[in-house]
Amino acid sequence: LAPLQQVLRHERGHMEEEMYLTQQTYEESTHVEFFQRWINEVLPGKLREDVPVPPGNQSAIIAEILPKAMTALVTDQSRAAQLYAVAVYHQVVEGVLAEVGYQVFYDCLDARAILPGLRQGIRNIQTDESRHIAFGTYLARRILTENPELRDRFVAWMKELGAQARASADSLFAAYTPPYPFGLDREKMLAFSDTLCRRRTEAVLSG
Repeated sequence: LAPLQQVLRHERGHMEEEMYLTQQTYEESTHVEFFQRWINEVLPGKLREDVPVPPGNQSAIIAEILPKAMTALVTDQSRAAQLYAVAVYHQVVEGVLAEVGYQVFYDCLDARAILPGLRQGIRNIQTDESRHIAFGTYLARRILTENPELRDRFVAWMKELGAQARASADSLFAAYTPPYPFGLDREKMLAFSDTLCRRRTEAVLSG
């Protein structure tokens, strides 16, 4: 998030947005701490046995697209670069990938009433992320209002990113054959990913 904050500082006149990104950065750090502590202290179990690396391929959005979009802002401070970064981070990573992830947690854990601490932590994180998504929607709308010529590019980006998000959701199931663990429904998750991407696009364009 730091490159986006620095771009807004360079433009000047966006103090409230800078301040919000400071808050968001803090909240993201608490999410990292929550998951890391759970992995280190809970997941290994009492015997501290080795935890296997989950099967499947890492999301291209997380591994490649997101870092490139944010790092590009160091040298490219254009409104197009800003809008793309917001589309990747707030609309797709938080608004699609994370939401699919939350649903996986809920589908696996809620019906079985297991791991209550993890479930509550996930819900708390989702509450934070809902504010982040709302901020990203506001920022994308502001940029498009001031630069309406970027509208078609935004739509094209969201379509491309939506396909990548769908592939990320599908990768959760790639290492398994039906019936999937915990009774997860592959088609449900893929459709959910598509729906979320469409909603995020419409939310920005409706402003």
